[in-house]
Amino acid sequence: LAEDRVAYDGLFADARGAIAANDWSRTMEALSRLDDFRDRMGAHMEDLRREALSLAGSTVEQTRSEQQKVIFLSLMALAVAVLFGLLMAARIARRLVGSVRPLVNATRAVEQGSYSGELTVRTNDEIGQLTGAFNHMIRELALKDRIRATFGRYMDPRLVEGLVDRQDLTGSAGDR
Repeated sequence: LAEDRVAYDGLFADARGAIAANDWSRTMEALSRLDDFRDRMGAHMEDLRREALSLAGSTVEQTRSEQQKVIFLSLMALAVAVLFGLLMAARIARRLVGSVRPLVNATRAVEQGSYSGELTVRTNDEIGQLTGAFNHMIRELALKDRIRATFGRYMDPRLVEGLVDRQDLTGSAGDR
């Protein structure tokens, strides 16, 4: 295009010079050359336009192809993240249920009257604290049961219940 612009400027200068010199035959010849040049430039510009459209079309297709790849990879990453999340949730739920299940079983045993099964505290989290509190409750219930059984043989059951319900008498200060 830069070369064509230089050639056009030369043809235009010839036509202007011919007009300035009032040389009509040279002016007509220069205008004819300018018309031919314009026609060649028009064809050349049309070729450039077609080439630009072709490049733009291929670029659009390439962009769409890349966009489809990005969408596919994004969906795959989402699927992997969801799968990983589900697996982690299942694992956490299994651990939680696994640590609560012994508490449930021991609670059922206490409900049946068995105070023998203290649980091992394995963690320091809320489940571990609950297990520790459960063990303390079992010890207290077993102690109260022993007091009832021991004193129940020799004393009135109402008096025994009064003794069991008073913490100050059943604890370490319960010598009296």
